[in-house]
Amino acid sequence: MSGNLPKRPVDTSLNISGKEGVDINYLSRVRAQYVITQHTTMLHQIQFADAKAAALMALIGLLTLRGPIPIEAATSNIIDSLFVLVAALTILFSLAAIMPRFPGRSKRERLLEMECWSWPALSANSLEAEDYALFIQTSEQSELLHSVANSNVIVARLLRRKFLYLRISFVFATCAILLLGAHFGYKM
Repeated sequence: MSGNLPKRPVDTSLNISGKEGVDINYLSRVRAQYVITQHTTMLHQIQFADAKAAALMALIGLLTLRGPIPIEAATSNIIDSLFVLVAALTILFSLAAIMPRFPGRSKRERLLEMECWSWPALSANSLEAEDYALFIQTSEQSELLHSVANSNVIVARLLRRKFLYLRISFVFATCAILLLGAHFGYKM
């Protein structure tokens, strides 16, 4: 065992019983369920964002490759050229939304100092399986909840970035559809 347990910045001497007269056992279950359900909900949102980006990428890719504007003739006028450019940007930002994020070695080590819940933190090179097992065996509930809560903040930031890229993709896709309409108006 290397002794590289995650940092334990939780003050376990604090009174966690609450002030509303709720039984501490029940309150502890509510807290645990709250952060774990929150984590699960964010993971579902990530999958939803990925599915939207993949569908958008497929739609725009289909319109670009099999649509009314042949790629080889896209330079024939400015509207067709802009369509291909905007379609490519849509696909690029959709890929950015889908692309998995895997933190580098130093960031994984820093994650391990904050939380011991996410797979990137657990994959830190300094954490041995036995260290993690000891952490789970000796952790107080507050330390475990603290770990999940920190992970939730990190996942929320990842989700925000995914939806930003997705929003940009949808703006470009809308522009591509408008340019496709302009292509038909130009041909008439």
